[in-house]
Amino acid sequence: MDSFREDRPLVESIAIATRSVHARLNKLIVARLPLALPPRAADPAPYLSGLLHVAPIYTAFEEAWRDILDAPPLTPSTGSLPDGCDPGIPLSDAGSVRLRGTEDPRLHTPSVCRRMHAMLEHLHLPGLMRSDRLRQDIQAMTAWPDHVVEEQLQAISRTGYLSEFTSHIRRAVMNKPHVLLAYSYIMFMALFAGGRFIRAALESAGKQFWDTEPSPVKPTRRASQRGAAAGGECDANPALRFMPLHFFHFGTPLDGEDLKREYKQRLSDSEKLLTRREKHDIVQEAVCIFENVTLLVAQLDVACAEPEGEVHASERANSLASLANLFGNRFRDSVAVTRERRERRSSTRLSGHEDNCRIARAMKARPSGTSSRHGYANAPQAASTLPPREHHPLPSLDGIEFCPAMSKPIKFDRALPRPAHSQREPRECRPELAEGLKVATRRLQGVNLAANVTHWVLVAAFGAMFLGAVLAGRRGVIGV
Repeated sequence: MDSFREDRPLVESIAIATRSVHARLNKLIVARLPLALPPRAADPAPYLSGLLHVAPIYTAFEEAWRDILDAPPLTPSTGSLPDGCDPGIPLSDAGSVRLRGTEDPRLHTPSVCRRMHAMLEHLHLPGLMRSDRLRQDIQAMTAWPDHVVEEQLQAISRTGYLSEFTSHIRRAVMNKPHVLLAYSYIMFMALFAGGRFIRAALESAGKQFWDTEPSPVKPTRRASQRGAAAGGECDANPALRFMPLHFFHFGTPLDGEDLKREYKQRLSDSEKLLTRREKHDIVQEAVCIFENVTLLVAQLDVACAEPEGEVHASERANSLASLANLFGNRFRDSVAVTRERRERRSSTRLSGHEDNCRIARAMKARPSGTSSRHGYANAPQAASTLPPREHHPLPSLDGIEFCPAMSKPIKFDRALPRPAHSQREPRECRPELAEGLKVATRRLQGVNLAANVTHWVLVAAFGAMFLGAVLAGRRGVIGV
C-alpha cells in the first residue's frame, strides 16, 4: 500500500488510507438516514432491518476475539523467544491452514502467541462490545424471544454480501489475528463520530414513533410479536419503555467517552509491539472494512426496496402533497438536479485507492446485469441512486467528527444555465408578426401621405406670397 509508512502512527495510517472510501460511505449513510425517520417511515421497521444486517458484523469479530482470548496462548518452545513468539513468523497456528470454500472458519479455534494474546486482552474492553446491545434493541422493537432473534440474525447473515463479509471476517482473524485492531478501531470509534449524529437524528423521531409496532421486517417478512405480548412481557421489560437505541449508548458515567479515551490510549501503547508487516495488514483490512460496508449498504437498498406498486402509490401521494404545499416549498432548479446526477455517477465508482479486499474485487469483476447467486446483481448501483425525498429535519452537524472530505466547501455555478428556446416559437408567432407588419406599414403610409400633403400646402403658400410680391412691384413701376 503506497500510503502506508512505518514511521506514521497506526491511527493516522488508517485515516489516510481510508479517507476517500470513508467519505463516500459517510455520504451514502447520511443520504439514507431519512428513510428510517418520519414522515418517510411510518414505523421503526426500516431501522430494524438495518440493525438485523449490522448485528452479524459485530457478532462475527467480537466472537472471534472472544474465542482467541478463551484459548490458551502458544507455550514457549526450544529455540524460540522468551514469550514463545517470533515476530517474523505467523502468529496463529492456523495460518497455514487452507479452508475449503464451504467450511466454516468457526470450526477452527486459533491459538496465538503470548505477545498477541496479551495485546488483544489488553485492548478488549467489555463496555465497548455491541453484540448484546444490538440484540436488546431488536428484541425491544419486536418482542421476539431469544431463539427467534437468533434465527432471524442467522437467516439474514447468510444472504448477499453480508454472508461473504462475515465469512471473510472469521477467515481473516484466523489467519491474521492482529487485524482485530482494524475492526475494533473502525467499528467502535465510528459510534463516537458519525454515530452521535445518527443517534441524535433517531432520537428526534420521538418516543411515539418508537412505540409504534413495526411492520413485517424485510427481507424475512417476520412479523413483530409486540401486539401479542401487550400487557405482559412488554410491560414487564424496562427496555421496552424507552427508545430502542442502546446500540448507540454506553453504560458509563460519560456515556462512553471515557471508554473511547481508554481504548485509544491502549491502542497507542500496543502499537509499539506490532511489526511492520502486522501494521500493514491492519491498514489493508481497514480499507477492506469500508469497502465491504459499502457493499452492505447496496444490499440493504435492494432488500428494503419498495415493490413497484407501492413506489407508484407513494410517488402519487408525494405529488399531491407537493401540490397542496406549492407555495410553502422550494423548487429545485436545474443546477441542483445536474449536481445530484453528477454526484450519483461519481458515487458509483470506488475511490482512487487500490482494492485490497477480495470481496470488493469480486463484486467489481462481475459483469453488469449478471445475477449473483444471492440475488443482488446490481446492488452497488442501487446504493448510489437513492431518490431525494422530503424528510424529518436532522440535527446539527456541529462537533461531529466526519472524514475531512466532508468539510470541503460546496462549489456553486456562477450563473444559471440559459434555457434553450424551442424552434417552434418563431413559426407559431409568424401570423401575428405578419399582421403587425401590415399594420405598421399602413401607419407609415398614412404618415407619409400626411407629410406629402403638408409639403405641397407649404409650397403653394410660398408660391402665392412670391407671386403677390411680384405683382405689387409691377404696379408700383407703372404708377411712376
